[in-house]
Amino acid sequence: MRLIFTLLLVFYWQFMGAQITKDSLFIDEAKSYKPMLSQGAFLGEIPALRDLTPITTPIRTGSKTWTKRNYFPPIPLNNPHPLPENGDPLYQPNVAE
Repeated sequence: MRLIFTLLLVFYWQFMGAQITKDSLFIDEAKSYKPMLSQGAFLGEIPALRDLTPITTPIRTGSKTWTKRNYFPPIPLNNPHPLPENGDPLYQPNVAE
């Protein structure tokens, strides 16, 4: 039991040591990044949401609607007349008494 506990402690120490990076040791220091230049294109103004009218008609309709699928098709009937004609041939009136 002591050996298992020692091995678990060693593995825990190794895994936790793998998580520590050089940057995570100095958490108090703020990272600084060099200034970068970027370019963008003006695509136009976006109106405020309060000025937009809500869409009341459904956007998509048609064949993509959800339909229930039958994953258990019915078993085909091999015998069209399953009930016996002219009575049950296995019925014995003497046994039923």
